[in-house]
Amino acid sequence: MKKTWLCLAVAALAVTTSAKEYKLATDWTFRGRQLDSSVAVGPFSPESPQQLLTLTAVRNNGWLTLRQTPVAVSSLPKIPEGKKLVITLVYRQKMENVSGRAFATLEFYDNNAQRIWFYDDKPLNGSADWSDRSVTRTLTAIPEGARWFGVSFHLGKSSGKVEFLNPRLDISIQ
Repeated sequence: MKKTWLCLAVAALAVTTSAKEYKLATDWTFRGRQLDSSVAVGPFSPESPQQLLTLTAVRNNGWLTLRQTPVAVSSLPKIPEGKKLVITLVYRQKMENVSGRAFATLEFYDNNAQRIWFYDDKPLNGSADWSDRSVTRTLTAIPEGARWFGVSFHLGKSSGKVEFLNPRLDISIQ
């Protein structure tokens, strides 16, 4: 079985048949409506190349989101008849006193940057040490009108802190 792996990058798309993983770019777009909140993107530690996304909210009154929508649908592998496009987002997640929901989302956007399709990972709450997480969707076709594909990480209607570590996106034809 031949696989094609894609890396989400804000400025460029890397496609290869030999590499097994790519990491998401370091540039993220913030969207949020919470007062007394913070968002940080950086390395896990000064010595580590792993990327850490942190969303923190003092009050339970809105949403914090970090997202990327850099992959043009035209750059995704074509889906041959009888095959499927498999999209998997792999990451690690840690939570401290999350009262609402913390999760990741796969999403397609139209030409006007309006989200037209999405799939949320199972939302979690509470406190938990690092756990391995992934969200996978299998598609027989790209959603009609889709121009861009991206991912996002959320802390929704919640106080608390969530960290997402080393997100990686794998896309293959099976």
